[in-house]
Amino acid sequence: MKPWQREEIEFFKTNYRLTSKNLAKTLHRTVPAIQHKRSRLRILKRSTPIPWPQEHDKYLVENYGTSTISDIARNLKRSWGSVQARIKRLKLNLQPVKIELTETELAYIAGIIDGEGCIYFPKPKRTSLRISLQISNTDKNLMDWLHTKLYFRRRSRKVYEFNNPHYPKNKMIYSIAIQDPLQLKPLLTALLPYLIVKKQKAIKALKICVNRGF
Repeated sequence: MKPWQREEIEFFKTNYRLTSKNLAKTLHRTVPAIQHKRSRLRILKRSTPIPWPQEHDKYLVENYGTSTISDIARNLKRSWGSVQARIKRLKLNLQPVKIELTETELAYIAGIIDGEGCIYFPKPKRTSLRISLQISNTDKNLMDWLHTKLYFRRRSRKVYEFNNPHYPKNKMIYSIAIQDPLQLKPLLTALLPYLIVKKQKAIKALKICVNRGF
């Protein structure tokens, strides 16, 4: 392997934004050699943030509260995290979400979550903001009712359905998932007095939401 000269390393540090292919062509080295040197020098290619044009901000303001963050991100061709960060920057997340459920409905839904629900957390050492509440059941009427009740302000695309191909005789499973922390936080807060099995996980999820500014 050809040793790296001091001039080459200085050029590398100054022009780290170039692609590995362009750096390899300029320095007359292979792409794997450039990638290896990036790792050794702990220099990562930093992508330039995509600016938010005025029409994107307008679309976000008009659709926030009636569409999910995932739908908005898909229509704007942006990442989920990018849309979430823009929501916080525009302070749209400061608008409270009203829970429109009776005490009887809250108690009933809490029982379903205790038995059929699961609260997922981001993996350790990851900066993902996603906390997810997922509920699955084989009764489509129940899941349609939950879909109507739980997506009280930010609607979901659909009730997901899937079946295990290895067990074709099993019943179809229907599932819904809530990942928007601006909806998940007030929902878990309202359900907390009625939860038993999932109570500690709900408390943990609420703490994460608060620590991350939601």
